[in-house]
Amino acid sequence: MNRQVASAIALIVAAIFPHFVLFNINNFEVSLGLFGGLVFMALVIRVLPLVPLSLALGALFLLVGPPALLSRDLDTTRFLQTTALMILSVATVTIGATARLRREAIISRPVMRAARASLYTISLLSVVQVVTGLKGIDFFFNPFRGYQYLHPYDPRLGMVTVPRAEGFYLEPSYDAFMIGALAVVIVCVSGWSVPVVAAAFAGMLASQSVTGFLVAGVMICLLVIRARPVIVLGMVALVAVAWVTVGSYLIDRLSTIGQVGTSANYRLLAPLPAIGDILSQGIWGDPPGSIEQVLSRYGLQMAGVQATSLDNGYYVLPFYFGWFGMVALVVLCWWAIATVIRAPKGSRSWIVPVWIVGSLGFSGGIVAPEFAFMTLLAVVAFRVAREKEDENGSEAERDRGHLQRPPRPRTDASITRAAPGRRFV
Repeated sequence: MNRQVASAIALIVAAIFPHFVLFNINNFEVSLGLFGGLVFMALVIRVLPLVPLSLALGALFLLVGPPALLSRDLDTTRFLQTTALMILSVATVTIGATARLRREAIISRPVMRAARASLYTISLLSVVQVVTGLKGIDFFFNPFRGYQYLHPYDPRLGMVTVPRAEGFYLEPSYDAFMIGALAVVIVCVSGWSVPVVAAAFAGMLASQSVTGFLVAGVMICLLVIRARPVIVLGMVALVAVAWVTVGSYLIDRLSTIGQVGTSANYRLLAPLPAIGDILSQGIWGDPPGSIEQVLSRYGLQMAGVQATSLDNGYYVLPFYFGWFGMVALVVLCWWAIATVIRAPKGSRSWIVPVWIVGSLGFSGGIVAPEFAFMTLLAVVAFRVAREKEDENGSEAERDRGHLQRPPRPRTDASITRAAPGRRFV
């Protein structure tokens, strides 16, 4: 088995099985997808970036250390578990952004086929879950059965008009995130493809992710502004189909933001007092693993039940890192905006920064291994696409310079130095 095939298999395992639990260590569930991601990283990385990795992890320890030392009621177990996830996530993204890569192992045909196969499989299962769920069949939900991460998913068949698909994951938001991430990686490396866009749209539709629809809408708008007329017509048609299909659903979901106890309210407005209190107490955030403990003081409600989780990555950063987290959000947004503005016509690399900023809104699990691995894939795809764009730009500049360079005039001296009998044209 060569490196490219092994990388393709590792990608499939990491993309489809992040919520397939292998074993449990002190209530810390370890999944098969985690090992797939680690194997993929080992296969595509040529040289480990020790200096950037040391700086990134050092900065992480400086940010989480003081809040932990100052806390009077620190839950040591949760602190260590969450800190371990943070270390893994920061290390993974740093490696993807700075390591010397085996480019041939990333853009190879087997790896891209594996990414497409994963996307098609996830989207197909999501659609099957919705279609069979409409008939009251829950067989295709929770495909891992007793090996499902954390807890089984409840599709609430009979209680909702159209059930939301969870794919292979804990809940619909993870399903939408994985579908979107795979689509972004494929488009960034291999270009726009009707089957890829159609599969991603069908999967997003099955998961009914408002965040997914909004992020896709932003990308489509930017693409329309930057693309050729033929692509613009295709995107306009896609937007029209999407609006007819999910327009009323989006309006209904967004209109519930002000209603206490709804999902939209809980994700966007309910946590704001807690975040405001954290930012007002100083520059630091709260210790890792303390979200449930802190939010329990605010009596947050969702669907009539007290809830103690942060389901929005934009709030997780300031919760754990205080004002440093707010600065990180501003930097990420500026990176996305600057990349879009500077990207040449016909480039695709700009979709990655836009996706990374938008992906924070899918869930609060931004330190989970699956989020880190898919972000690594996106960052690696961004680097590969930028290198290709730079090479194409350099070649275009050389060709333009060659065509525009005026012919060198001949001089008498050059003629006299020529060999006898040489013919000049």
